[in-house]
Amino acid sequence: MGKLKGMTLAEKIGYIRDYYTLHIIAGVVAIAIIVWGLNHYILNPPPQTFLNVSFFGQFVPEDLRNTFAENLAESLINPNENYRVLVDIFFATGINPEFDMAMTQRMVAMVAAAEIDVFIIAPNEAESLFIEGFGLDLREMLHPDVFRQLYDMDAINFNEHLIPSSLQMEYLPYFQDFGVDFSDWVLVILPNTVREVAVSAFIDHILPYTD
Repeated sequence: MGKLKGMTLAEKIGYIRDYYTLHIIAGVVAIAIIVWGLNHYILNPPPQTFLNVSFFGQFVPEDLRNTFAENLAESLINPNENYRVLVDIFFATGINPEFDMAMTQRMVAMVAAAEIDVFIIAPNEAESLFIEGFGLDLREMLHPDVFRQLYDMDAINFNEHLIPSSLQMEYLPYFQDFGVDFSDWVLVILPNTVREVAVSAFIDHILPYTD
């Protein structure tokens, strides 16, 4: 600092600019990172995922997905809690191999990480996914009386190992209000879900049946 004593104001400014610019930039960046971290993780953290319901096999418009997510969030989540319902989509174009591969890889990664709880599957994809290990045994999720009601209505699909693994959505009036023909679609609960409480609340909400 002794060098600054004999300098004019302009010389001092030039000296600081030449020798401390990087330090000042680094300090500003560090402060910005700290402020961002405090805001993002402490003061205003992003909402956690309460439930992930993903459409698979066919394109579903964004406005429909948003309406679905908002409806479920209003019904299932306490407004004072910082949670959200995620409604995702996975589909293949059939004309863009790179896009289709990326979409498949993303889906597989999310399923492996237990980030998806429920699949709503298009008719053309349902049969190929009814394989061993795919689809939670619905007897573990549904009340026995509700299961029997759905079974008597032929609303339950069994996979090749005779495990009741999906629901025919045409028997779920909840979805009729969305203006989409879901008559041949099926609903599958993923067996590795870690949000069982949320999935149970979702099932109770969409099923019009009582025990």
